[in-house]
Amino acid sequence: SRRLLAGSRRRVAGTNQLAGMVAGGGHRSAWGVDLQCCYANHSDGDFSMHTGPRGLQVVSPRPQVPCKGDVHFAISPRSTTTDVQFLTAEEQKLLNKAAFEDLGWKCALDFLEQRSDWGAERARSVLVQGAKHFGVLDLDAFTSRALSNHLLKEGRATEPSEAIQRMRDRIMDIAEESAPLAGRRPVGSIATDVCGNDSPATPAMPPTPPVSLEIPSDRTMSRRDKSRKLGRATTMTAKDVKNHLEAKSKKAGSMRKNLMQGGIEWKASLFHQGSLLKWKVLLHVLVFCIGLAYALKVVIGMYPRAIEVFGWPVFFARMGGMMAACWTGILYWTMAREFLSGLYRCTRGRSVLVAPLDGHKDLHIMSGMALCATAVEHTVAHMIGTVPGIMKAEDASKLNEVVGCANKNTTSGYITGADLSFLQWPSCPFETVPRTIEEVLFKTVPGLTGILLLGLLYAIYKTGRDERRKTHFDLFWYVHNVGIILWPVLLFIHGTNGWIGVGFPLVAFTAFLPIALYAWNRVCRGLRYYLFVGKAVKIIHARVRPGKGGGPDGALTYLRISPPPYLWNFKPGMYAFICMPQYAPLQWHPFTICSGKDDPTVDFLIAGVGDWTRELA
Repeated sequence: SRRLLAGSRRRVAGTNQLAGMVAGGGHRSAWGVDLQCCYANHSDGDFSMHTGPRGLQVVSPRPQVPCKGDVHFAISPRSTTTDVQFLTAEEQKLLNKAAFEDLGWKCALDFLEQRSDWGAERARSVLVQGAKHFGVLDLDAFTSRALSNHLLKEGRATEPSEAIQRMRDRIMDIAEESAPLAGRRPVGSIATDVCGNDSPATPAMPPTPPVSLEIPSDRTMSRRDKSRKLGRATTMTAKDVKNHLEAKSKKAGSMRKNLMQGGIEWKASLFHQGSLLKWKVLLHVLVFCIGLAYALKVVIGMYPRAIEVFGWPVFFARMGGMMAACWTGILYWTMAREFLSGLYRCTRGRSVLVAPLDGHKDLHIMSGMALCATAVEHTVAHMIGTVPGIMKAEDASKLNEVVGCANKNTTSGYITGADLSFLQWPSCPFETVPRTIEEVLFKTVPGLTGILLLGLLYAIYKTGRDERRKTHFDLFWYVHNVGIILWPVLLFIHGTNGWIGVGFPLVAFTAFLPIALYAWNRVCRGLRYYLFVGKAVKIIHARVRPGKGGGPDGALTYLRISPPPYLWNFKPGMYAFICMPQYAPLQWHPFTICSGKDDPTVDFLIAGVGDWTRELA
C-alpha cells in the first residue's frame, strides 16, 4: 500500500526529470539510457524514448511492447552520433497524460481490482495502512470511507467524486442531506487494461452498500461545532463573506510574522535543562549562605551595638548587600565569553560541567532578576532600619560610636590599608547628624548612589522586557551597555563610606575578576574591529535571496568574510559577532558560523527577521 500511495509521486518526479531533459537538451553523460514502455489509449500510437548524447529522442510510432510485468530500464554506453528529435508541445502533452494517468494510476487500480477481495473495506484498509507512512497515524473512519469510495468511483479521475464532496461538506459543517454513494461498476462489464486490450472484467464483489455520511446530531456535536453551525445559519451577504475572509487572512499573516520574529519562545537547547536547574539551585543556595555568613560576621561579630541603634533590619540590609554583590559577579561572569570558551575546552564534554557554560544566557537572566530582588531587599531594610536610626541619633558622638569608619583601629576585621576618604560624603567621623530623610538620601554618598543604582536597575528592567526589546531594540542595547559600565562604578562608590562593613566595597571582592574578564573580551573585540576592519577583514562574497515580494523581509543573506589575522581562534560550532557601522555603529549581533575550520573565509547565513537583519539584506 505504501508503494501504491507513494508510487504515483515517484513517477511524477521521474516524469518531470524526463521533461526537463526534453526541454533543456544538451544532456551530456557517459551513458545512454534506453527506456521501453507502453502507453495505451492514444490515437497517435505509442512512443519509444531513447536518451542519446544530446538529449531525449522520440521515435513514433513504435510497435507496442507487452506490458506484463515491470518496466525495464537498459543502460548502455552512448553512441557517438545520434540524431536528436525534440518533442513537440502536443507530444509533450500526450507524454504527460500517459505518465500521470494511464501508467501510474490505472495500472495500480487494475492491479488491485484483480484481487478477489477488492472492495470498499479492502480499499479503506489499504488507505489507512498507507497513510501511516505519511505521518497520518489515525485516519478516522469517516475520512477513510469517503476516500475509499472516491477510489472506487466511476468516471474521470480529475473530477471530484460525490464522496469527496460530502467529505468537504462535513469538514465545513454544512448541513446537507447526503445522497447514497455510487457503488462499484456492474459485474461483468468490459474493462480496458493498460495496454489497450479489451477483456472481460474480473468477477467483482457485489455492489458495496452505501456508507452513511450524515452530519452528526446536536447531541454529538461539540460546543465549537454548534457555534460554527449557528454562525453559518445567519444571513451573510457576499460583501460580509469577503470581509470575513480578508480579516481571517490578515490574522493568519500576522501569526506567521509573529512566529518568524520569535513570537514563540525557543525551547531547544544544547544542554539538559535538568542539569542547568541543579546549577541554578546551587547558585541560589551558595549566594544565600555567603550573604548569611557575611551578615553574621559583620552585625554580630564586628558591630554588636548596630542592632541597638538601627534594629534588626540592618542584619538583612547587610545580607542583601552581600548577595547583590555576589549576583553582580555572576552577571559579569556570564558575559565573559572568551573565558567561557576557554573553560569549555577544559570540560572535555562532561555534561555536568557543560550545562552552566552552554546555559550562560539563562544564568545571565536569572542573575539579573536575583540582583533586582536582593537590591530591593537591601533598600527596604535600610529604609525601615538604618535611615530612621541615623535621624534619631542624639548627636554625632553617639553615631560615631557605632559606625566602622570612625573606629578603624578598634573594629576587628576592618580593612585599613586602602584610604578612600576622598569619596566619603559626609566625612567620617560625623560632625553633624542628618535629621531629615532628604538629607540622608540626597546629601550622603550611600543614599545618592543607592538612588542612582535603583534607577539604573529599573531602566534595564524596563527596556529588557521581551516585548519592549523586540519593538525598541536600540533602546535596550544602549541602556544595557550604559548599565554595564555604570553599575560596577556606582556600586564601588556606594560602599566606600564603610559605615557598617569591612572598610572596602564588597563588589571588589565578588566581581573584580569577572568584570576584568569581560573587559578583556570587549577590548579584544574592539581591537579586532579598529585594526582589521576594511583592511584584513573584508566581505569577499555576498548573496541575497529576496524575501516576501522581493524585499528584505524574510530574505536570506549569505556572507563570506575574510577572518582577522590575529586575535582570532575559531573552531566549528562557534558563533561570531557582526557589526554594521553604517546602520548601528555600536551594535554587535551574534550569528553562528557555518564554515569549517580550514575554510579560507568565515561564512554566515542570516535570515531577515528583524530590523538589523533586514537592513543587512
